[in-house]
Amino acid sequence: MIGAMLAGVLIASPASADDEAKEAASSRLNSVVGSCFASSGSIGGGRVELDAQAFDGELVSLMFTSELGNTEFSDCLCRRAVGALGIWSSQVEGGGLLSLPFVLGSVVSTDPEQRECYLELAAPEEVKEEAILPAGQLTLSKLKANGFLTDEVVSATLASAHDPLERCYRADLIRWPEYADSAKLEMYVAADGSVSVARIDGLTYNSISNCQIQHLLQMSWPTAEDGTTITAKLAYTVGE
Repeated sequence: MIGAMLAGVLIASPASADDEAKEAASSRLNSVVGSCFASSGSIGGGRVELDAQAFDGELVSLMFTSELGNTEFSDCLCRRAVGALGIWSSQVEGGGLLSLPFVLGSVVSTDPEQRECYLELAAPEEVKEEAILPAGQLTLSKLKANGFLTDEVVSATLASAHDPLERCYRADLIRWPEYADSAKLEMYVAADGSVSVARIDGLTYNSISNCQIQHLLQMSWPTAEDGTTITAKLAYTVGE
């Protein structure tokens, strides 16, 4: 039964078919997707589009869109895809993207689910020297905090995360050298200091916002009596 399900998995060739690291990741992901599909007990089928971003040997973003409507499949894919991407991400110098589409079983028309997988990112001091990156600045303004955390506390906490957030922008300047833009930041910090929602709207390239959202979701905030909603404007400027 499992073999029949795996036979229904189709995968498109990576953008660079001659890249051995991408070929290895493609092959492993094909197996992971098929295995998760079989073990999750999905009825019918659908399309799954997986997008990964790596920088200097580290996987910094992993997200996918699934038409299966199966939480077990999505959880399985998030757990196992990181390992499958290890060969590829470890060999990426600078910035790299990998997009792979899959078709599983008989396609059934359903509302697609967008999922971003949680990643354990390396601390800034564990990452390669930033001097190799193009110059670029990330500026935060029009900060508003609605809740128990004050504007001063929110500003100071976000300032502590400024360098890795700016690094996400500078990394993508390798591919888009003159890209400058502005965006809106929205976050919700729960009473226990965890970030349950982080959204950045307005950027042309999702790889920048996805990388930054991963860092924001992993931030630790002061605890409070209740949650706090945070909004701010982000400006991305090329140069020092």
